[in-house]
Amino acid sequence: MLKDVPRELNRVLIERFAEWLLVQQYAHLTKRRYISTAQKLASFLGERLVTTTTHSDVQHYLGRCATKGYSIHLLNVELFALRAFFDFLSLGGLVKWVPPRLVKLRHSGPRFPEFLRMLDVKKLFRATKTLQERMVIEMLYGTGCRPGELRLMRIEDIDFNEWRVRVKGKAGSRFVMLTSRLVRILRRYVGTRQKGHVLVEGKPLQTIHPHLTPYGGWDCLYRTYDEKGNKTGIVRRYIPAGVCRTATSAAVEIRRRFGADRIERPQGLVPVSVCAVERTVHRVALRVGMRVTPRMLRHSIATHLLDNGADLRVVSACLGHKSLRTTMVYVHLSQKNPQTAFEKNHPMK
Repeated sequence: MLKDVPRELNRVLIERFAEWLLVQQYAHLTKRRYISTAQKLASFLGERLVTTTTHSDVQHYLGRCATKGYSIHLLNVELFALRAFFDFLSLGGLVKWVPPRLVKLRHSGPRFPEFLRMLDVKKLFRATKTLQERMVIEMLYGTGCRPGELRLMRIEDIDFNEWRVRVKGKAGSRFVMLTSRLVRILRRYVGTRQKGHVLVEGKPLQTIHPHLTPYGGWDCLYRTYDEKGNKTGIVRRYIPAGVCRTATSAAVEIRRRFGADRIERPQGLVPVSVCAVERTVHRVALRVGMRVTPRMLRHSIATHLLDNGADLRVVSACLGHKSLRTTMVYVHLSQKNPQTAFEKNHPMK
């Protein structure tokens, strides 16, 4: 029984750490990564409290990760997550020093993001089969927004007159610009909806199928939803004999009599997951034999904007970067501008 005490205390500390990350309003993926690293460290320590961790334990843990094939970049990510965890423990007075800050790894060097050629982007556009797939691909590339920003995008935040939309990202709220092409696609996709999340699940609306009973009545099972769009359960409804002659008329009668059941799930109330956005991009890319992620579409528009002469500050504002240093990586990816400048200014041309 006493052996389980350290594990239980570690679990509680990690739960408190997760709450603190929520208070600090870290990005969803960052929170998930930091919590996962804290859980892996607790599992690595076994029956020991995480508050007894030393810098040697951190080195041993990172060594274990390296044997599993972690790159130097992923090892640095693990180390940053451990520093955040122990900073939290130090803030609460549970540890007197932060062991991960005594550990330093080799710098991973510059990492140039992958991007697509304009020809490949057009292939993706042509490979879409549904309006939702087209909207996801066009918005990720056309605005440069992150997958998390797209999934949380709301109809109320779209300004169709000014051709812009407010999104919530890692650095808070910002406006991304729209083109006339994107405005048309958004209008078609949103339709008559006035509020809620722009991106909705691609599942079809629920249809009910009444079944004729031996006694001439109609029996039907269907799901019900609350005002937030969450499932509340499955109900069974019955139409007595002699009221309806066909299954179609019975379905209409059930909707009329039991309209308070919320048979149709309200659309746009519950945001789709980031994984759903990624699956959409992967599915479309596989049709043309490519491997594409939402991030690659974001990197592509940044590179193409610079290729076409856009100012670096404009690109930085479009992507929502806090610093121009973050945007500078796309200068290295851009092919047209450096080549033009090289040919124009070379002394031996």
